[in-house]
Amino acid sequence: MFGLIEPLLITAVIVFTFAGLLALAGVLHFSTRKPDGWLHLGVIAILGVGALGIATSGRSLSSSSFAVDGGRSAIFAMLIGPTSMLLVLLAAERIATSLIHASRGIKITIPASLLAGYVVFWLGNYLAPSLFGEHPHFDHSGFYNLIVGCAFFFCSAASTDKIIKNSRTTILLIVAASLALALIEPTLVMDLDYSQGFIPGLPRLAGLTPHAITFAFMVQIGMICLYARPFSNKAWSAIAWTLLLVALIMAQSKSIWISVLLCILYLAFTEYRLALKTRLMDPSRPVIVVGMLASMLFVVTLALLSAAFVDIEGSVARFLATGEGAQLASLTGRDQIWEVAVAEWQRYPFFGYGLSAFDEAHRALIGISSATHAHNQFFDTLARSGMVGLASLLLYLATLLYWALRYNAQSNGFAALLLIALLCKCVSEVPFGTIGYGIDSLAQWLLFAIVAEQHRSPQRSRFGKSVPTFVRSREGKPLPR
Repeated sequence: MFGLIEPLLITAVIVFTFAGLLALAGVLHFSTRKPDGWLHLGVIAILGVGALGIATSGRSLSSSSFAVDGGRSAIFAMLIGPTSMLLVLLAAERIATSLIHASRGIKITIPASLLAGYVVFWLGNYLAPSLFGEHPHFDHSGFYNLIVGCAFFFCSAASTDKIIKNSRTTILLIVAASLALALIEPTLVMDLDYSQGFIPGLPRLAGLTPHAITFAFMVQIGMICLYARPFSNKAWSAIAWTLLLVALIMAQSKSIWISVLLCILYLAFTEYRLALKTRLMDPSRPVIVVGMLASMLFVVTLALLSAAFVDIEGSVARFLATGEGAQLASLTGRDQIWEVAVAEWQRYPFFGYGLSAFDEAHRALIGISSATHAHNQFFDTLARSGMVGLASLLLYLATLLYWALRYNAQSNGFAALLLIALLCKCVSEVPFGTIGYGIDSLAQWLLFAIVAEQHRSPQRSRFGKSVPTFVRSREGKPLPR
């Protein structure tokens, strides 16, 4: 009982503080009359402060002693508090504006089930383990995700457009700075000793982010934003695509490469599926069908010959005996981390270990110093939040999937691309966190903004569905459903 007093007091202080910020946001709304708010500027703060913290950290990725969290500087520690308060204030302005409109009888339409899913996810993965986990750990920064995330549901069409463009441009600037620092201060942004990539001798680029996987995911989100909002100048767009592709290759994240490939295949399928279906069903053009059947026959024949004349079992055993094979068999050591996560869930099945799972003390206890999370969204959720957290996560993912697919055609594929990126990252990382904010949070909030905008102010398309003019394809037509 007494253990709940402190978190409840902190919660009360945060609630009253947010109420004050909400009142201040209302004053800002009335004093400036800026209909779109300033939340699009918060995107720059979310990405920029983290990059600045890495740039001034003095870390060395080639050193075995650099911080597990990627290294942060005193400047970052000084700026993160004011930045968080600024984000909450900008979010409060959007929420306050919506409340003011509602009080005047103006109908505010939002995807209510998606908002409810997000709140339930936060309750199950932040509040419940904070209060009832085996090791209660209350972090006030967890409230930022809830407040700022909810604000993205109330962005106007113009604000959503600015948010996507600011995300695109900010990511490009960070990528350009990272590539420049790779020449000037290589150990700050690259692991020069990296030897697990497909390209021998190529250092791994982590850029101005804590880890190379984080950098690669940021590049992927930048690509998605650039696809949705290309520069009006084709030369600038070409330069942007070149920078992003170079950065993606140098990040050497195989999981993100697969995710990007899936996005490309999805776009190709939506773009050409009608033409492909017509060709396949056209009896006067049998070349494609015959070619596919011949290719399948060749692959089956090759497999049978290999089974008959090649010692497959011995080859596999020899490969697994190598360093690369051992890493593949153990999923680069992640099988041990997953075992720890499952063990913690089995010990504390309902509310989990708590949000402090995989912190410094827990890592010392389990003997895996580099495991800052479970390297899988579902294992991590089970360890931290138990079955309550997993149930709320699955509900949240279901609502994300429903709304992203519902308005995917209208968003020209933007919603589905973000969803593919997030779901793919769930396999090896933890994109759906509740503490702090970063590129993972921004990807979800972008999805909120575009879905809410499509839900609120649609325009008619040739399919009889809604499609805004600024997300049509290059030919001026929406993607086929």
